[in-house]
Amino acid sequence: MAEQFYTILTQIGKAKIANASTLGNKVNFIHFALGDGNGSYYNPIESQQALKNEVWRGQIGNVVIDENNPSWIVLETIIPADQGGFMIREAGVFDDEGNMLAIGKYPETYKPIVSTGSAKDLYIRMILEVSNTSAVNLKIDPTMILATKKDIDILSNRIKKNEDDILNFKKGTTIIEELQTENKTLLGAINELNEKKVDKIQGKGLSTEDYTTDDKNKLKNIENIIEEMHNTIGDINDLTLPAELKGKVLTEQTKYILVKADQAFQSASDGKQQIATAITGKGVPASGSDTFPILANKIGQIETDKTGDATAIASDILTGRTAYVKGSKLIGTMHNNGAISGSITAQNGQYTIPAGYHSGSGKITATFSNLTAGNVRNGVSIGGVTGSFKGGWSLRELSVDYENDRIYEGTFNIDLPRGPITSLNQIKVLLFVWNEYWSYYHAGGTTYKVAGGGYTVSHLWTPLSQWGPDFNPSAGTGNQGSSIYLDSVTMSGTNIRLGFRARLGLDANHIYAKSDLCQIYYES
Repeated sequence: MAEQFYTILTQIGKAKIANASTLGNKVNFIHFALGDGNGSYYNPIESQQALKNEVWRGQIGNVVIDENNPSWIVLETIIPADQGGFMIREAGVFDDEGNMLAIGKYPETYKPIVSTGSAKDLYIRMILEVSNTSAVNLKIDPTMILATKKDIDILSNRIKKNEDDILNFKKGTTIIEELQTENKTLLGAINELNEKKVDKIQGKGLSTEDYTTDDKNKLKNIENIIEEMHNTIGDINDLTLPAELKGKVLTEQTKYILVKADQAFQSASDGKQQIATAITGKGVPASGSDTFPILANKIGQIETDKTGDATAIASDILTGRTAYVKGSKLIGTMHNNGAISGSITAQNGQYTIPAGYHSGSGKITATFSNLTAGNVRNGVSIGGVTGSFKGGWSLRELSVDYENDRIYEGTFNIDLPRGPITSLNQIKVLLFVWNEYWSYYHAGGTTYKVAGGGYTVSHLWTPLSQWGPDFNPSAGTGNQGSSIYLDSVTMSGTNIRLGFRARLGLDANHIYAKSDLCQIYYES
C-alpha cells in the first residue's frame, strides 16, 4: 500500500487554537522542526509532543492565510545550503512556549550539504486547516524571502509598469529626457528638473501648465520617493551599476536607477507596514504612513517590564536557572537537593533537613532494631508494632517416693525469655501446682511481685482437700501439706531464671507430682 502523507494538529495545538479563539488571543508559530522518523515512516498521532528524531530546527519564515482558501494557514521556511546531511520524513511546528502544535508526515527527502558533493536551499511548507484563522498570529520574517514563480511574475509586471509610468511620463509625444544625474545627487537631479519645469522644459516648448493634475502628482510622488532614498543611500555617484549598464547613455542609467528606486521604496513601504503592525500588536497604535522616527518613538513606548512587582531574589531561584525581576536578570543560587533521604535510630532523635530545593520524593525513615513484637508487652502497640511478650508456660517436675511418713523436698529452675525486662522490680510471678493423678491448684489465685533488688521467699500455695483414699492432705502448712516456694531470681543474658523449692506431703506409697511456672508478667 502506498504511503499517505498528511498534517494534523496535535491535542495541544487544538486546545491552544480553540482557547485563543475563545479569549481573543493569538497563537504564535515560531519554530519549524524536521526529523528523519528514526529511519522509517510512521503515522503521526495527535498525542505526540515531539518528533521521533529531530534533525533540524529553524525559524518559521512566513505565516500567512492562503488567498484561495481562507481557512488555510500556510507556514513556510528555508533550510539554507550550508546545512544538511540528513533525511526528512517528519515535520513539526512549535509555538513561543515550546509546544508542538502540528505534526506532518512528509515524503522522504534528502537534504544535501556541500561536503557530500551537492548543496541547495530546501523550501519547506506546511498547510493547516483551522476554523478560525484570526486566532493565529500572521507574520513575515524580514530576513527570509520566499518567492514562487507566480510571485516573481507579479513583481516583474509591477516593476515594468512603474518603469513605464516613470520613464514614459509624457505630454503628447514629448518624452522627458532631461533628468541628468552626472556629478549630482539623485535628489539634486530631480530638483533641477523641477526648476526647468517652472518656466518651460528646455528644448520641448512644453510649459508646466500643460501637465494634468495627475501627472503633477506623479512627478511629486517620484520626488518624495527619491528624497527618502537619498536620505538612506547618499549620492548617486556612490552607487555601483551592473557591468551591462556601464558605458550606456545617461538616459539608460537613469532608467535603471529609477526602477531600483521604485523597488527600494516599495520594499521600505512594505517593511514599515510590517513594523507598524507589530507595534500595534504590542498595544501601541501605529500606521504604515508613520515616518521611521515616529515608528522608532512608538517602539520605545512598548511596555516590556512585566516584572516590576516581582520580589524574588537569587536564593529563591534554582541554581543554574535564570529569571528577570524588575527588569534585571537574576542567576539562581538555591541548592538543588533532589530527593533527600535520612533515618532516625533513637527515641527523640532528630534529622536536620538541609536548606534548598527538594523534589518531594525524599523520605525520613525511623529505624529501631529492638522494636519487635517479642520485646513489647502483649497487647501494647508502639510505633506500629503490637507486642506479643507475655512469658510462657514452662513445666518442670519433682518426683519423690513416700517412705516411713517422711516428707520429701526438692528444687528446680525455670528459665524464661528476658524480653524488655531490665529490673527485678518489673517482674510478677503467677504459680500453680499440678498433682498428676487428681487435679491442679492455682497458687491461691494471687500474683506475687518480686521485691526491689531481691525477692521474698513466701509460701505461695496451700493445698485444698481432695477426694479419694490415697491422697488426703490436710489444710495448712504442716508436713502433710504440699507447698511451693520462690527461692531465687537471677537475670543473665537474654533469660530470667526463677529458682523454686517444692515440698510434697503424701500418704500414698508412690506418687509423681509436677510443678509449673504459670506466667511471668512484665510491669513497667
